[in-house]
Amino acid sequence: KTLVTLKLRDSALNDPGLVSMPCLKFMILREVQWSGTMSLEKLVSGCPVLEDLTLVRTLICHIDDDELPVTRVRSRSLKTFYVPLAYGVGCRSRVPDKVLEIDAPGLENMTLKEDHFDGIVVKNLTSLFMIELNPRLFFR
Repeated sequence: KTLVTLKLRDSALNDPGLVSMPCLKFMILREVQWSGTMSLEKLVSGCPVLEDLTLVRTLICHIDDDELPVTRVRSRSLKTFYVPLAYGVGCRSRVPDKVLEIDAPGLENMTLKEDHFDGIVVKNLTSLFMIELNPRLFFR
C-alpha cells in the first residue's frame, strides 16, 4: 500500500489476480517475463499514480500460445516512458516481434530506443513535450 518505487530484474511475474499499488510512482522492469494472464497492461493498470516507467524487454522468452501480440501501456498518470536499446545495435531479440501500444494522455517525455517491435501505435499523447526515437525504427 505504501510502495513508491518498484525495480524488478530477471523476474517472472505470475498473475496475482488483483494488482493494487496505489502509491507507486516509479517502476523499472528489466527482463521481466509475463506468465499466464499477467501482462504489462495489467501491472500498470494497478498503479493509478505511476509517473515514470522504464521497460527493458528480455532477449529470451518462453512463449505461451495465448500470449497477446500487443504490449500495451495505458495510464492517465504516466509522465515519462523509457524503452532503452539495452543490448546494442547488432543484437536481435528472440522475443517475437510485437506491436507496442501507448495510450497515456499525461505523457510528457518518451524515449523509444529499442527497435525490436513490429509497430508502434500511439493514442492520446496530448501532453507530449519531448520524444526521442531510434532512427532504426523507420528503416528496417
